[in-house]
Amino acid sequence: MAGSLLAPQGLAGTTASLDADLKEDRHPSRTKMVQAAPTEFTVSDVVGQAGQTIALGIRPQSVGSPEDLFAITGLPPEVKLSSGSPQDDIWLVRRKELTSLAILAPEAFSRRFQIAVTRVRTNEKPPLTLTASVTISAKPAGSGVFTSAGQPRPRAAYERSAGENALFDKARERFKTGDIAGARAIFEVLALKGDPDAAIAIGETYDPIVLGQLYVKGLQPDEAKAVAWYRKADELGDQRARTRLNALNQN
Repeated sequence: MAGSLLAPQGLAGTTASLDADLKEDRHPSRTKMVQAAPTEFTVSDVVGQAGQTIALGIRPQSVGSPEDLFAITGLPPEVKLSSGSPQDDIWLVRRKELTSLAILAPEAFSRRFQIAVTRVRTNEKPPLTLTASVTISAKPAGSGVFTSAGQPRPRAAYERSAGENALFDKARERFKTGDIAGARAIFEVLALKGDPDAAIAIGETYDPIVLGQLYVKGLQPDEAKAVAWYRKADELGDQRARTRLNALNQN
């Protein structure tokens, strides 16, 4: 996943000055003082299970630019973030990405560690650092398998209009011809309306198994996003979703 992330533009000199800022803000007394003061963002401790998307508890306040850069340090090498740009042992993300930011860890991973979240120095403000504890437990054997033991959810009563049918077919065609971004844009609109077929379809655009069969060069799969959309399809009652989830679990 990390390879598909684009470094934010305009970072010339940012990482160089950032190292000094991070060293300055790691001083215990300073960190404590900053955390006790009113802040432009908050962080909270996180507990989750490996192999799943674990939401980070970072909440920006309504101050600052959406393009403000934040540096996250302390992540083990095996752990990735759902957004941002990795720069050595630092992940850089923008303020607008914080609320949806998540941790991705391999299934066998189990550890407790601390991360530091630093709003990078701006022309108006000095850097600001807060810390949080992250606890990730290993995925129990067999816990990722979806079986039909429970009652299947009823399929969502969603009927596409004629126009939506045409859009769905157009998205399918784009997907087959390699226009993945165009296909996703259409599928997501329909999926968020409650269309189970669209939820399955957008999951396929991230599914490493499906993409491996298409032989699309340069396209990076994202298993965490595929799982999220297949779970959405399962909630909407699509019986194919559990089969796809099981396939990913065994891959």
